[in-house]
Amino acid sequence: AITGPCVPISTTGTDEGDYIDGVLLGEIVNLGSGSTGGPTYHNYTAQQATLARGDNYTLEVTSGEYFEDTIAAWIDFNGNNVFEANELIGSLSTSSDFELNGFPFTVPEDAALSTTVMRVRATYPDTGDPLGPDPCANFGYGETEDYGIVIETNTGIQEQNRNALSIHQFPNEVRVDWNRSRDGQYMSVLDLAGRSVFESTPSGKTATIPTDRLASGIYQVILDQDNGRLTARFFIFSE
Repeated sequence: AITGPCVPISTTGTDEGDYIDGVLLGEIVNLGSGSTGGPTYHNYTAQQATLARGDNYTLEVTSGEYFEDTIAAWIDFNGNNVFEANELIGSLSTSSDFELNGFPFTVPEDAALSTTVMRVRATYPDTGDPLGPDPCANFGYGETEDYGIVIETNTGIQEQNRNALSIHQFPNEVRVDWNRSRDGQYMSVLDLAGRSVFESTPSGKTATIPTDRLASGIYQVILDQDNGRLTARFFIFSE
């Protein structure tokens, strides 16, 4: 495990539903992970995402059962085990339970080429707590999760691999495209609980996924080919 920065504590923790229920960034796919009565701190640094200097990403965080929590995230880009003010990649206050939010960010060009830590926090701004997001402050209600981040240099080959599956959303379907058709292709779509909601064996470089019967949430597309696996995600927002 990564030896990282401060480990904040919470007196009440997740008992009232103030927790993180999902984190997605690159290879990090940790969904449906929260619960009332769960630990106030999780060390998930064994789960790692590889990011490149200068590239743009979106961290996706799902809150827990309680609303009006502050969701915030930091990445220790300089690798000094301190989450500094300019390493905050996003923060907001939730207005509903199990709320999905995205935090877009760009990896600094001078980020340290190393394995570092991303921190995600869900906290209720109780009386007497610090104003605004704080990576280390102890809170009454909430949860803190740490993840591993590998910073690398930007190359065209790596960026092409990240974008190998293209997602195009339409009112009742999602079209998935990829660069090269191979033998033995198998596509599946998983929901937040890891259940398969769609399967197909596409023969070309595109596939259509019907979405008119899918519930609101995050879905993961997995395309298995004879030389490896490609993945992507899409969102369904039902009225």
